[in-house]
Amino acid sequence: MGLPAGRFAYHPASVGARRLFALLAVVAVFGGCTGDAQPPTGPSSADAPPTVDTGDVAFEPGEFEYSWRGVDIRFSMGGSMGTLEIDNGSGDRLGAPGLYAFLGDGTRSDATISAPGPIQKGEKASFDVTFSDGVDETTVGLIILLIGDRNWGALEPVQVEE
Repeated sequence: MGLPAGRFAYHPASVGARRLFALLAVVAVFGGCTGDAQPPTGPSSADAPPTVDTGDVAFEPGEFEYSWRGVDIRFSMGGSMGTLEIDNGSGDRLGAPGLYAFLGDGTRSDATISAPGPIQKGEKASFDVTFSDGVDETTVGLIILLIGDRNWGALEPVQVEE
């Protein structure tokens, strides 16, 4: 049996439950706010995470590495020359590598790579790298890796193991 057109269903028990739910929601939202409390100023010292002094961090001069998606790269630099070693475990062919460096003063210097060529999947390759005079392990601030026409990001300096 349906309702006549233009009428609505009224069930007194469900209306009472709805009113109670609405009242509880209003109390929950506004009931705990007295206006007297000050907002928190931040975590207390008891909430702060512990700090650990790791000591000095040292890096191997002229040693850089990079690892991403199965591609492992090592660049060793002595003076303005170096060796770039690439292990392509990615499952894809990689384009020819390239490098450029930003020096500590912000100057950019492009590297020359001997016989750059693609690296097939599963292969390892080694390339001789030359930077211009004045670019060496003491002046380099950041070395950027290029694979094909894509910038893969910065090489990471190798930390001294103690």
